[in-house]
Amino acid sequence: MNRILILFIVSVFALNACSGSKKTFRTRAHKTDQQFNDDDTIAEIRFGRNLAARILGKYSPWKNKKALRYLNLIGSGVVAQMGRTDLEFYFTILDTDEINAYAIPGGYVFITRGAIELMENEAQLVGAIAHEIAHINQRHIVKKMNIRGADNAFLASISAAAGGGAVSGVTALDRKLAQAIDALFGTGLDKQLEIDADQEGIQMIMALGYNWKSYNDFLVKIDNQLYQNRRKIISKTHPPIQERIKRLYAIAEAEGMLDYIGKLNKKRFNDNIRN
Repeated sequence: MNRILILFIVSVFALNACSGSKKTFRTRAHKTDQQFNDDDTIAEIRFGRNLAARILGKYSPWKNKKALRYLNLIGSGVVAQMGRTDLEFYFTILDTDEINAYAIPGGYVFITRGAIELMENEAQLVGAIAHEIAHINQRHIVKKMNIRGADNAFLASISAAAGGGAVSGVTALDRKLAQAIDALFGTGLDKQLEIDADQEGIQMIMALGYNWKSYNDFLVKIDNQLYQNRRKIISKTHPPIQERIKRLYAIAEAEGMLDYIGKLNKKRFNDNIRN
């Protein structure tokens, strides 16, 4: 990836952000969770690597180099402003019509082609990325699966898997991976965790100077897709979209951003996704 272009995107994010909102939110986003230590982070990264591999075994990456490069540039810009500093983040597009996005522990963010194709501008893409980064920032799956560095059985099964040797029986890693797959594709995370990610995500959008209402429009489009029952979408793993929209407006009002008109960057989005 071209480092100069990444730095350009990051600098544009910084210059166009709402300075007051960005400063206060960035402090909250980068605050260290004292419940977790370096060993816990290492366990998270190793677990996330295994989970990401399983997902990529289920869905192939979209073979659109221009779109993937663009996603990584935008994702890197969001991470530079708001992401956890103890992780490296990775972004990819899954080649499926399903409309969804996935936050994988350790810094992996996957967005489906179906979701990308439903979007109309960069603000909506940033919104989707921000929501997933919020899940990773808050360690939602890590906490749900109790991924900790002190879990010797879990770490031993990760080491065995990494070594490539034969592993008999169902390991602690297998069990946790199965639970995480179910949370991502089946039962979903707890409703409150999705609401928490919405809150942090919408604050990210505002802090970066994007039009938060356009992300709201994206959720409405998803709701319309659900009503028409045209695709497999996120209804199983997220709270009702109308409830999410109502909460987003409440957050915007609380932040004093209800009438804020931010950037869309529609041309740049179309140039990289549509062309």
